[in-house]
Amino acid sequence: MQKKAILTPEQNLLVIAWAGSWKTSTIVWKVKHLIEVKNAKKEEILLISFTSASASEMNKRIKEKLWLDLDIMTFHKLWKNILEKWTKKKINIFQENDKKSFRENLYSTLILEIHEKTPELFNDFFSYIINPPKLTFEFETNWDVDDYRRENNLTTLKERIEKNLFNESY
Repeated sequence: MQKKAILTPEQNLLVIAWAGSWKTSTIVWKVKHLIEVKNAKKEEILLISFTSASASEMNKRIKEKLWLDLDIMTFHKLWKNILEKWTKKKINIFQENDKKSFRENLYSTLILEIHEKTPELFNDFFSYIINPPKLTFEFETNWDVDDYRRENNLTTLKERIEKNLFNESY
């Protein structure tokens, strides 16, 4: 099957196989065949892998066996390159540790900004998290719900908007 994959005349070739089935070696030999027999230039060869690790392994093997430096990429990198070329802007793809740092930065910035601009909303939000209100089904009657809402100063967003429109405090 590897020989067929190497010698197939189609321009596009998808190699799917299980671990240890010589996929990477088959692709290396296919690249060799394209360059030496079909006179392809390295710029005309596009190799895509599912993971960065397998792309790196493929690149390493092609360098070792063929002394070629090809840009083997993942689907993400391919689309990143296409988008950068199309938008003429640099696009950053976060690694897992960068994502965590970015999220923490974003959250702390948002929290500080919300606290500075609307301290009441900030306090309401965190008091809600620390002491969540009871759910309607926890009460025996609708009057108990109304009493609880009044005692704990609970309002709906609609009520707050209406009160703000009429300059009432809540």
